[in-house]
Amino acid sequence: MHENFSKVNPCKMISIKIIIADDHDIFRHGLRDILVTNPTYQVIASCRNGEELIEAAKNYHPDLIITDLKMPGINGIEAVRTIHLIQPDIRFLALSHFDDEFMIASALDAGVTGYLTKDVNKEELFQAIDTVHKKQSFYCNSTAHKLALMVKRGVYHPFSQHPKQLFSETEKKMIALICDDKSSREIAQELSLSVRTIETYRSLIFKKMNVNSLAGMTIFAIKNGLYQYEQV
Repeated sequence: MHENFSKVNPCKMISIKIIIADDHDIFRHGLRDILVTNPTYQVIASCRNGEELIEAAKNYHPDLIITDLKMPGINGIEAVRTIHLIQPDIRFLALSHFDDEFMIASALDAGVTGYLTKDVNKEELFQAIDTVHKKQSFYCNSTAHKLALMVKRGVYHPFSQHPKQLFSETEKKMIALICDDKSSREIAQELSLSVRTIETYRSLIFKKMNVNSLAGMTIFAIKNGLYQYEQV
């Protein structure tokens, strides 16, 4: 269960409401301790995985989310993608041990506009938060350098996704199960997620496909190689 810190001193001047997500307790608690030293930040919730992060974003409506990308279950990239499509006004800052090209591209495609490695210092972290909150991009030096090389080499094309690339691995599994006429409860049991999370994903998948029925979804999935219909 995520930690809720939404009750704060009413005398404290607050401008940016933040949710943090990381599966390592020591890092997550340490990050919160750093953030609360800035009087303009309010950490309203702390999450250990992507599922908790999706629920916390829906419940507490943050201005900004700082998240790790590799977490158990629903990872940070999948969580960002889900939240971004449902709550587009939320800003995302990735804080990761990894800055390889695939991770950077996946995070940016999901909706992240700031990317830092975890060896960042306090001053750069605060600068990143303030920049991303203003709806501007911020990347640490190593990430910015790799991103520039990716664009130069033509590796990164943010608007040229194939239909299959629009969906996370969890979503692809869910699409197949929905097309097999599985109920939300059955899918939740099979994927070890909550029914509420499954319903959120279902709505998100319909929105991505621009369909409003199971039939429309099934046709889209078969046409784009996301589901293989097998006649009995």
